[in-house]
Amino acid sequence: MNSREEILHLLAPLTSILRMPDDLIGILAVARRLVPVLRSLVRVTDEKQQPLISACLAGLEQVIDGASCVAQFFPEALGGGRRILKGYYASHPHYCVFWHVCADPELEQQYGTLLVSMFPVQMRLERDRTLINTVADPAYMVGLSLRQLTDRPDESLRPFLLELPLEPMHPQALLEHFENHMSRLGLRPLVTGTLRNLGYLHRALQWFETGVWEVQHHLQTGRADTHKAGRHGAIDGTQPSRSISRTLEGDDGLPDIGVTQFVEDDGSTHRHDRDLDFSPPGDGPKRGTLIAVAPRSASAANRGDRRALARNVARYTAQAITLANQQLPVTHATLSGYEMELLVDLIDNLTTDDWGEISASDRPLVAAWAACRLFLSRAPEAIKTLQIRKVRTAPHNRARVPPTILWTPTTGRIWLPVASPKHVTPRIEGEPAIRTLAAAKGFELEVPPALTTALSRVEHAQEPLFQRSYEPEFAQLLAALNQTRGTALHPDRVGRLLAKFMAQLGGNDRVYEFYFRGIPPNQHNPCVYSAVPVSRLQTLYAGACARLYQLAGLPYPAATATAPTSAPEYGATHVGSLHVPTRASVRTTVLTVLNAVAKLASEAGVKYVERHNAYTAYVAFFLLATTGLRGVSSLLPAHFDIDRATGLCFVSDKDNESYEQSRIVWLHPMLLDQLRAYSQHVTRLRQYLALANPEGIDHLDARDRLVSLSSHTAPNRNRDLELLRAATPSLFLLTKHGSQLTPTFPLELQHLLGSTWQLRIGALRHFFRTELLHLGVPGPVINATLGHGERGEGPWDRFSSLPPLQWQRLAATAITKICDASGFQVLQSPLLRSLSTS
Repeated sequence: MNSREEILHLLAPLTSILRMPDDLIGILAVARRLVPVLRSLVRVTDEKQQPLISACLAGLEQVIDGASCVAQFFPEALGGGRRILKGYYASHPHYCVFWHVCADPELEQQYGTLLVSMFPVQMRLERDRTLINTVADPAYMVGLSLRQLTDRPDESLRPFLLELPLEPMHPQALLEHFENHMSRLGLRPLVTGTLRNLGYLHRALQWFETGVWEVQHHLQTGRADTHKAGRHGAIDGTQPSRSISRTLEGDDGLPDIGVTQFVEDDGSTHRHDRDLDFSPPGDGPKRGTLIAVAPRSASAANRGDRRALARNVARYTAQAITLANQQLPVTHATLSGYEMELLVDLIDNLTTDDWGEISASDRPLVAAWAACRLFLSRAPEAIKTLQIRKVRTAPHNRARVPPTILWTPTTGRIWLPVASPKHVTPRIEGEPAIRTLAAAKGFELEVPPALTTALSRVEHAQEPLFQRSYEPEFAQLLAALNQTRGTALHPDRVGRLLAKFMAQLGGNDRVYEFYFRGIPPNQHNPCVYSAVPVSRLQTLYAGACARLYQLAGLPYPAATATAPTSAPEYGATHVGSLHVPTRASVRTTVLTVLNAVAKLASEAGVKYVERHNAYTAYVAFFLLATTGLRGVSSLLPAHFDIDRATGLCFVSDKDNESYEQSRIVWLHPMLLDQLRAYSQHVTRLRQYLALANPEGIDHLDARDRLVSLSSHTAPNRNRDLELLRAATPSLFLLTKHGSQLTPTFPLELQHLLGSTWQLRIGALRHFFRTELLHLGVPGPVINATLGHGERGEGPWDRFSSLPPLQWQRLAATAITKICDASGFQVLQSPLLRSLSTS
């Protein structure tokens, strides 16, 4: 294989049945997983298809043998992380299936056989995908279902997957197998809910046999449309719908009724290349009707609506007052004070009638299990591994960190393990403690007396404490309690109670809840960017326990309150992100870059390119450290995204085509002054570019042109970015040779910051969120600033519960402290005659 053409020629037979990306991204991994499928397919396919399958198999085997040559001509062939093919999920759904590997070893053989049996179905879907007239692309949905089955399945789906055939079957036989086992297990092949993957595979098998893709009308269960406003200053360049005006003639003596129908053009609907919840009707064309009603009739209708609204408001207000009288927050995740009192009493007293259904020998173990579920908020699998340590050891010894929950009776403290985000540990030369916060693998807590008493009752001669799971007995105990006391207790509600209290006491930031419960942080974006002080977790835990006893009407011993460990910064240790730079590291980097720019400005003979790039690196560092923007190559792509009067900036740094993940961030006045100084610097730079690179001036002039971007009624981010690429972004770098204008690539910025900064530029996003967390900013305010807010948590979102002025005030106070602690200052252009700061 000596050329790209020869490699493509080897793959030509496979291309006829399986569409592949032009750059062959990940082809080596796909080939290794596709070869066994084709070998099995050769044995079960008909004689007409066997030569084609054999040719595909031979070509793939040669590609695997010549992997080094393929990587030479196609650098993307090696692939990368698990989600490296995310951009190809919609365009090449069949190809992307073979990039994923089954995560459950018990289902690996069944999944491999399912791929072989579904291969003819996917081949035909690839061929006829344009002929199937449905809202959702069937080929994409089937590929998505097969890819999601590689993850560990839901418990309701696992019994069905275990009974999948172990030998390849014809699609018609596989359909019969599906229907027989679904009928026996009581499953329905729906395309919504937890069985949606099974439902789409069943629908595809039916289509393979009948040629008709059945579409059932159902309620939309996915995410509703959340189109946000287009870019600041954009002009509507598209017409998303057309209107049809008609007049309905009324009866004798009644006025006519004007009707206007709005129908969205089918050609304007967008099929997004992304994996979201299943909501096929959400992507279809929208239709609406506007009816002109007589003023008197409209007034009557409005009065009726207002009466219904008033009744609903009164009912909701009464419910809120009832909850407030119980001193409870308005949430479905907590318990009433009566239920808390019953639980604590149930754990302390094993002789009550509520224990009647539990044998006397099991009562101490069930009580200890219930206490652990209530006071530790860990899953049953984690509680089962709890161990006893009679002699106190040093859990902070990194060589011997306990991987399970560990209780030390002599000290009354318990060790809870915590998992860090799945990130690569930063490579730092010298002393890592100076540049990043050390992340611990767990933390210790001083437990309340009820938990200590419950654990002390159990004979703990053996380890672990629980030889099996006592979750069924705990659920049985709660069910009996519900029947006799009229409560609504459930193990999951009990297990989340204390963690929810900690999140509420911590400014409604769920980061505390996730790390306390030991949930993998990669399931929650705010956790990935946070380093939580252990001392803060200890304080919140003590406060949550005190609140539980208060709501239950029981005295809480003050002696059990945990004294936070003193430390010079944040606390003795942290749990969470491995990429959070320390304040000292950020401040040192700021001072280093300031000195470097001053030195370049004062020295004679230094090229303007070096001065400009060093100055741009400082401005970019200033921007990222005080806004939490993602370290993308195009920072602030459009100058009109910034409103200089209010300091608000439109950001769409990691977004989809419809701007659904866009947000508004607030820029500090000092940062606005710095960006204004940078604009003056660019004006001075034009004189240098006029001699070295006249084309660069054209790119700078293109920024002031009025661009017709999409509007909020028909957002199209991809098209907007193509139009904006013709101009230069607000921040840019210059090449050493030719003075070409280039984006602010993260690796280039990292190199320009000097040896004091050896982290990724994206680490500043971790720094920003951790700083806000440490400064006591509420969780919704932090999430809205970083783009992690849920529905209703954005200052200008629909149904928002976060007032914009309150969000700006809280964020401004914290960002001001970050600027002062980091040593940022407004730096004038190094191209001017004298370097000055303000």
